[in-house]
Order: sequence, then C-alpha cells, then structure tokens
Amino acid sequence: MLLRVIKSNQPYNLILFPLIGAALWASGWMEPEIYAFYPGEDQMILFKPVSLFLGDWPKVQLGIAFVLFLFSGFYIGKLNRKFTLHRVRTLLPTGLFILLAGSIKELHSLHPVYFAIPFLLFAFNRMFDAYGKKTLHSNAFDTGFLLSVGSLFYFNLIFLFPALLISLILINREFSWRDLVLITLGLVLPWTFAFFYYLGFDKIPEFVEVIGQNILTDNNHIKENIAVLSYLGLIALLLIIGTIRIIRQFDEKKISTRNYYTTFFFVFLFASLTLVLVPAVSYETTVILAVPLSFLLSNFFVSLRRSFWGELLFLALAGSIIYLQLA
Repeated sequence: MLLRVIKSNQPYNLILFPLIGAALWASGWMEPEIYAFYPGEDQMILFKPVSLFLGDWPKVQLGIAFVLFLFSGFYIGKLNRKFTLHRVRTLLPTGLFILLAGSIKELHSLHPVYFAIPFLLFAFNRMFDAYGKKTLHSNAFDTGFLLSVGSLFYFNLIFLFPALLISLILINREFSWRDLVLITLGLVLPWTFAFFYYLGFDKIPEFVEVIGQNILTDNNHIKENIAVLSYLGLIALLLIIGTIRIIRQFDEKKISTRNYYTTFFFVFLFASLTLVLVPAVSYETTVILAVPLSFLLSNFFVSLRRSFWGELLFLALAGSIIYLQLA
C-alpha cells in the first residue's frame, strides 16, 4: 500500500513528499541547530559568505537547507520525466530521494552539500542532453563547470569528476580530445577564479589550508554509528538485488537509458570510494549517494511483478529510516 502510493503519478504526491520531508526533519524544526563543522568545512569560497551571513540564524539556515533539499528531490523527478528513465510514469525517484537524503538526522541543518547537489543534478542534465548529438562541446564544458561550481560549496564533490567523464564518453561515442579539453577546462575555470581571488587578497596559504582540511580532517562518524551502518547495509542489499534486476533488463532498455543507468552506477561507486578513502567525508555523502540510489532503487521497485515483496522491502527501508530518527 505504501509503495503503491509513493510510486504513483498522482498530484497529491506533490504535497505528500514535502510533508514526508518535513516529518523526517522534525527534530530540526523543534530544536534548530547550527551544524557542527570541522575546521575548514564551512570555509569554502562560495559557502563561507552564506555561513557568515546566516551564522546567528539557525531557523533561517534550516529553512534554506530544507528548500534546497526539496528542490533537489523535485528536480530528480524532472530528470526522470525528461529522459524517460522508467517505462511507466512515476514520482518514485523524487519520493526515494526525500526518504534517503532525509534519513540522517545529523544533517537536518544547513550543510554545504545541499548547495552542491543541485549543481550535480544540473551537470547530469547537460551530460544526458549530449546523447545523440554530433558535437557535444558545450555539454562537455557545462558538465565540468557545473560540477566545479558545486565543489566550491562542498569540496569533495570534485571527486565525482572521473565518474562524469567516463559517463560522458559512454553517453556519446563522438566524444573527442576536444571534449576532454573542454570538460577539464570547465572543471578548472571556477577554481582558477577562486585561486586568483585568494591571490588578490594575499591568502594563498589559507586557500591551501582549507583544501587540506576538507580532505585530511578525520571526520568519518559513520563507522562509529551502528544504526547508520545497519541502515547502509540494508541499502547495499537492495542495491545488489536491484543491480541484478537491471542487468537482466539491459537488453530490453533503450541504449540511452542503459548509459544513464551506467552513469548512476559510476557516481555511486566514486561517491562510495570517497566515503571510504577521504578522511573528511562523513554523513553528508549519504545525500550525494541518494541521487544515484533514487534512480537505481526506483527501477527495482517499479519493475517488481509481485507487489507483496515490493511493499515488504519498501516498508523495511521506510522503517529503518524512521528508526534512525528515533535512535
């Protein structure tokens, strides 16, 4: 019953999903708090002004974070419709993003990742638009540029660049050395402006220190949280089952759709590697992982022929998320 409601294409979900998100963020609404940043995490060039301006207004911070959170969820729905990622019309990707990205209560406050996610989604849009084009120069540049701007809010987003590069090569076989230069130029250009900004104010040591802090600070709290580890274990199990189903369906899907799903796999892989290999990365990666997972798990739930198993597994997922709010 719950899955059937969430995956339907009915207008009431446009109201239901924000209500679900608001319910998940209940602890934040009751006691708004400023996120406990490690040194340097709130000092990225595009997030620092936001942090300074809103520093004493936790309620405003919470409201902005929630709006960005909802915007990302509904933009995922737009991508799903635009690129026809499912054969049936469904709002499930949006619903799953709301659940998955809202699952960690420690992130129910303003964090740089909420500014970064829309830019990642915009990059997806430009990258997917490259399918079937004879020239993809503007798509390549825009993909690198958008990812780079997002990383100026949340630094570790930049580690997804190899995933997007590989995906763009797969999406359009006309990819050439010019496109490699352009996607790299798009990535480098915003950081070049950032470098010269710090250089102009004679703050290059601060620039280097902030980058170092965003990579090397020991901040991974996930390994200490049994409840979150158990939740991620359930997600991994669902992903494995869903991946097997997608592989079985591969021959039935359009070439473009196959490439889009391959993109989600690569983004999930590199985001997971970042969580494992970069000491400063912690809970916020669950918001990034929610993007590819919302599409990959949607395919799994939509394609299940027996509604009983779909409802049962979805209830298990929803139950684990509710438990995290109470733990």
